Amino acid sequence: MTEENNEDDALDLAADTLFGDLRDAMLMHVRSMETPWSKMSEKAQADKIYAIGNACETLVRKAVAIVASNGNEPMFGRIAKFTVKDEIKAELIAGSSVANIEKIAENIGQPAIIIFASPEGFMGAKAEAKADKDQPELPGTSDDEEAEDEQYDRAVVAIRQSGKASTSFIQRTLSIGYNRAASLIERMEKEGVVGPADTSGKREILVAPLDPTLPDADPSDAPEAA
Repeated sequence: MTEENNEDDALDLAADTLFGDLRDAMLMHVRSMETPWSKMSEKAQADKIYAIGNACETLVRKAVAIVASNGNEPMFGRIAKFTVKDEIKAELIAGSSVANIEKIAENIGQPAIIIFASPEGFMGAKAEAKADKDQPELPGTSDDEEAEDEQYDRAVVAIRQSGKASTSFIQRTLSIGYNRAASLIERMEKEGVVGPADTSGKREILVAPLDPTLPDADPSDAPEAA
């Protein structure tokens, strides 16, 4: 963003109404949405995120200027070079806007306070803003599903090595919640790894055991039990 952009008064902030000015700037974007967010296309959402991001950048730059200048009229620029003899002489580079030219002309020979405050340090975010995808992800492509499959494989290895097939055993072995352990056991039953629970709650293991000395064995390595 150039210095000329920073002089834009379209979003006029003031120190005593900073909260309200920031709120109103965001409400302006919300009110301009003719279509609810959930019904907007991915591109439309991305365009709105881009517009709000630009507005936020301008707002942050203006807010930092207000806080740093403590009510004095700020001018955005940078120190290009300086020399040191009896005193420091510095070369200031700023945008050639009319406002900047007037400020310099009116204050030649006057004392000035230079405040080194970069708005860039306030441009971070906790997470990237993303538009909702128009199309859902294909099955098996999400990171969550990959993690679930890995956990399931570990559970299968555990019962084949131990000869135990119960929800409480899976819960203790994998250090997971009871409901998650129960869903793993149910999946094993559907996939023919274990049989249904009998009247006492025990299940028969329908696949061949694995050598307990091979903790990283692949669940598909051993042949199925006859």
